[in-house]
Amino acid sequence: HMVVSNLGGTVKSKLAKLTVLLPPVITHLTESLSVVERDSVELSVSAAGSEPLAYQWSKGGEKIDGAIHPKFRLAKVAPAAAGDYTVRVGNVAGQVVSEPLTVNVILPVKIVTQPMGSYGVLGESVTLTVVAEGSEPIIYNWLHNGRLIEGGTQSTLTVTDLEAEDSGEYIVCRGDTADTAH
Repeated sequence: HMVVSNLGGTVKSKLAKLTVLLPPVITHLTESLSVVERDSVELSVSAAGSEPLAYQWSKGGEKIDGAIHPKFRLAKVAPAAAGDYTVRVGNVAGQVVSEPLTVNVILPVKIVTQPMGSYGVLGESVTLTVVAEGSEPIIYNWLHNGRLIEGGTQSTLTVTDLEAEDSGEYIVCRGDTADTAH
């Protein structure tokens, strides 16, 4: 408080309270990440500053309706969820926008065209093909009668100079499943 005086006396002012407001500062933000299609993920931010703090998540510069909390859950993500996300944190002292964090959506591999069984003539060549789609890289492993074929890591397998022991079951594995060609 303040004391004021002159020859006529002294008076004290009422107390004047000063509150210093702190603008928001982002102290932690989820790092860029990848999520498999149909899985869920949570984005989060931690911030310091004078309360109350307000939050607004955006994707590609567009505000996301209802995304006004420090945590933002992406449930059962679709490919459209991929992109750059930011969060604005504000209070009466100011606002701050986070650096973008990138969400990549990984499309599970699926077979579009199954490998087809074939006949081959002794001494000739046979080609087996599978067509798969999904996020790269797609890893192929061909097996013959349950044994890994050395070099069989492409979508196409060519067996040259056919011999009787080349007959049997051919399987191409990708991820955690297998498809068979007899």
